[in-house]
Amino acid sequence: LSIKKDWFEQISRVGKGTQESKLAIARAKAAIHKVRDSAKKELFDKAKVRLLELLESSPGPAAVADAEKLVVDLEAKAEPFTRFKKGPESEMMPLADQVDSSAEAAKASVASAKELLRPVEEDVFDEMIKADVQAFLSGETRRSEVRLGQLGRRIDRCTNLSSQYRSGLDKYRIVALIEELKPLILQKVKDSSGVDVEEVAAAIKEAEKQVELSKKVATLSMEEAIELSDKMEQAIEAAKASMAGARQQLCPIDESLDPVVQKALKAFVAAEVKGSEQKLGLQEMKLRRVVNLNTTFRADIAKKKAAKVDQVRTAALKIIRLFREGRSLEDLFGLFEPGDGDLIDESKFLTFFEKSDTMLKAIGVEPPTEEKPSAEELAALFASSCPEGSSSLTKDSFISLVAAYLQVVKKTNLTEGVSVMKSAVVRDLVVGELLEVIDGPTFEEQIKVNRLKVKAKSDGAIGWATMAGNAGTVFLKVGAVYSRDFFCASLVWQQQTHQALHTCRTSQWQTALSLSDVLETVHHQESGGNLHRVVMMVGNDFEGYLQVSAPSGFDWLATLVYLRPGAPWNATTNFTEFPANVSSDTQGSMLKFQRGNFTGGVRYGFEGPIYVPNFGPVTSNPTFTFTLDKAVKKGPAFPEGMSSVVFAEPVRAIVDGFVMASNRLAGVRTQLLIKVRLATDVAAPHTVRITPPPGYTTSEPNGGCTMRPWPGKLDFSPDEDVLSQATCGWERVDVEKDQYRLILYPNKRTPLTQLLQFRVNAFNPVVNKSAPGPKTVSLGPCGAPQCWSFESKTFFSEEDIDSPQFVDAIPSPEPMEQAALMPFRMPMRNDQPGKASRIVLYFKLGMAGGFKDKEQLPRGIMELNAPPGTKFPQSCAYTIETRRVVIFGSVYNASVLEVDDWEQPAEIISCVGSNERAVIEIDAGLRADKGYAFVIGLTNPLVDAAESNWTIQFQGQFSRPFPTYKLWAFSDLAVEPFVKSSGPSCYQGQCVGAGAGVAVPVVVTVRTQNSIGTAGELHITAPLGFAFDATEGGTKIDGDRPTGCIIREYVGGNLSAAPERWRALERDCLI
Repeated sequence: LSIKKDWFEQISRVGKGTQESKLAIARAKAAIHKVRDSAKKELFDKAKVRLLELLESSPGPAAVADAEKLVVDLEAKAEPFTRFKKGPESEMMPLADQVDSSAEAAKASVASAKELLRPVEEDVFDEMIKADVQAFLSGETRRSEVRLGQLGRRIDRCTNLSSQYRSGLDKYRIVALIEELKPLILQKVKDSSGVDVEEVAAAIKEAEKQVELSKKVATLSMEEAIELSDKMEQAIEAAKASMAGARQQLCPIDESLDPVVQKALKAFVAAEVKGSEQKLGLQEMKLRRVVNLNTTFRADIAKKKAAKVDQVRTAALKIIRLFREGRSLEDLFGLFEPGDGDLIDESKFLTFFEKSDTMLKAIGVEPPTEEKPSAEELAALFASSCPEGSSSLTKDSFISLVAAYLQVVKKTNLTEGVSVMKSAVVRDLVVGELLEVIDGPTFEEQIKVNRLKVKAKSDGAIGWATMAGNAGTVFLKVGAVYSRDFFCASLVWQQQTHQALHTCRTSQWQTALSLSDVLETVHHQESGGNLHRVVMMVGNDFEGYLQVSAPSGFDWLATLVYLRPGAPWNATTNFTEFPANVSSDTQGSMLKFQRGNFTGGVRYGFEGPIYVPNFGPVTSNPTFTFTLDKAVKKGPAFPEGMSSVVFAEPVRAIVDGFVMASNRLAGVRTQLLIKVRLATDVAAPHTVRITPPPGYTTSEPNGGCTMRPWPGKLDFSPDEDVLSQATCGWERVDVEKDQYRLILYPNKRTPLTQLLQFRVNAFNPVVNKSAPGPKTVSLGPCGAPQCWSFESKTFFSEEDIDSPQFVDAIPSPEPMEQAALMPFRMPMRNDQPGKASRIVLYFKLGMAGGFKDKEQLPRGIMELNAPPGTKFPQSCAYTIETRRVVIFGSVYNASVLEVDDWEQPAEIISCVGSNERAVIEIDAGLRADKGYAFVIGLTNPLVDAAESNWTIQFQGQFSRPFPTYKLWAFSDLAVEPFVKSSGPSCYQGQCVGAGAGVAVPVVVTVRTQNSIGTAGELHITAPLGFAFDATEGGTKIDGDRPTGCIIREYVGGNLSAAPERWRALERDCLI
């Protein structure tokens, strides 16, 4: 016990000592921190005094003021470009040049002011206070830095105004040039004597004769086939020249003109040359057939040549492999007695095969009994095996020719002998493994397959393998000397920080090649010149070609590529000069380099600007593909080298901007159907801004706005649509132009993201008839006079989150004279909800749209918009009927309703339905002064919408919205207890309990769409388990039986009016 007591005392003392030690250490640390903080504060206070002195004497504030003066002067020069009516070109173009030069000066001043803002670098201070100094300087200069950022954006706005003016002027010049050339080209076409189609036909017929001879290709020698192909090519070229001359004669348009101008002029004279164009079109079809046949013929010749070369290669390799026993590939190369530089010329190549029989006998090997390839055939094989631009075989080229390699594409076995059934298995072959062919192929009789003797490149295992099974399953396919490895790669997209070379982990079969990249995010990001840096390193020596393929829409500026990365990369990493120059074949998104020798373990790099589009890739994957191909002219079937695919950062741009109005007539109330897709999420307090052309105004008080889903959907789904939690509002941005802007405010918890699709109410602009005289056309950023803009902006700095999008506004059309839903009911008309039906629509354009009397209208598109919930068939042409006799039963009935016959040329070409919208293409022939009716099939909505109107748009005219038909559906349905103040189990205040078997008087209220006459019936069905006229403890009614009930009709639908009892005969109900 004493020992135990002493032991506990010792433990207690130790524990107490430990606690005291910890407390002492903590106090010491606190004292150290206190001293350090005091020293740090003292240092920072001294540095702060010094910094304040430097800031007071700094030229930075004065430089900011000077920069602001230059920006104000620039904005004064750019102000004329903001006006709706701009000055003449003679004044505006010099002014645009002044704006550009002033902008450059202002940019230089802003850049200089940024450098002068901070009087001293933080590095001169003690490491202990460097972060505090940096924070202090940032706080003191923040206001000026923000101001400089605003000045930069103001400069960009001015340069955009001048560039937009130049772009609009170019488009206006093109339009003016088209209008100027139209009468001239039309007169040339009329003055032309026509096209000699017979001359074109004769040239094509001559080409067809040559093509007919190609059908005898099986009987022709290779030389005869090539000679015939050349004759066919000459005849086709002559026919093409004749066709081109005829087309130029038919439509004499200067080919040096802008393609847009050529296209517009060709469309303008299309009617004049239609007849001759059709004749030339028939001849062109024949010419295309001849070209296709010639292409097929030349492909057949190429196949025959390739097959012939393959036969020669197989025969030559069979001879060479007889020398392989005990020799390496280098030893085989030495048998051809290469000259200086380890090169084999053609004479030594041919001499080897001439002496091969003697050489084989000398080593005790029996020469092959098959006939050797001829000298001409061996010379062709030699030429196809030489590197590009060389007339000699290098050692690498010789190995590529002699060493046939196969790649395992499906798991199979490597056996000791030719026989599959009788030979032992050496090991399994792994998919992707490379095999060198030693001997074969040898036919294995038992299972009827060709077998090859191969050597595995991974471990040197030798055995026999099957190339393809007797059922067609492929196990081995022709490979390369080196497999196409996939090197790991990464692109690091950075905005402010720069990272060193990214290191990749590679497997046994991969060659390491690391890539890093900086794509600086710039304002609007569609401007060209984003700097793209690539750093790379290969594991082994490699001679070949580098290609970098960017996503579609991206364009390399190849002339500005530098063959060594600049700052900040070169400050921390040493780079060797890039071993290859940019190839002249570089075009668009494909950056190609010339042949280069890359040394293993040496770090290379290059940098160059790349144009980033204002939209994401559509027809390709958003990836960069890097490929290193080995420099071999012609080798095995698969290319040799390395490749990698890395993902690109998504383009930050707004796309898919779209606006459609339910009523496009000037000055009327309409619903704007708006759709836009964001690249970057917009979270509160940032906003999405949609600015229409001047004249659109809100139809709700106090700038209010109510977003609703597109037609076909009653409300936003809270779980699916971010708009259900967002709000919107209108604000006036220009009082003089009467221009408003629609702003979307995201919910604090739910940002606006991806596709936004909604509708709001507004008033269309009022069209002001301009005074007569010349008109000045001013084009907006969308390339049209009126534009919608879609922007996402930050709250404080008003910066773009995504690059904005501008879409052209459709001008207000002329009002259609009359459009309506005819009350005439066809036999297949069914107004019940959700049922298929056919309705009759009427329209008359009228003469207000500038149409001439009795003028036949051209082919056009009719757009038919039905109430929400209506569904047209996707292919709706079969549901349309235009014959008025079929619709109305007789000509007399149609005449009474003032419906005219559709003119004979006019007919329905196509009809495409999409929910409540149908697009109908109508051929030429209708007249504006006549009224037409047609039938179209559809499926009724399930419910009547609050706004149920139809509109028709045709030939540039828009109908006033006209009402739809009422669905045959019950409304104002209600089932309530007889006494509203009591529960369902009470009657006139006396409760009889609750539960099964309780009789409860009820009131059923229903409003019918159609009148129910004396002979009609109204059926009311109760839920399963309920019964009418049931008494407590009684049985349910089984069979028809009259029962007492009170039926009241409310006159005029006024529920507060005194009810009128029906006649006694009608007061009984039948259960």
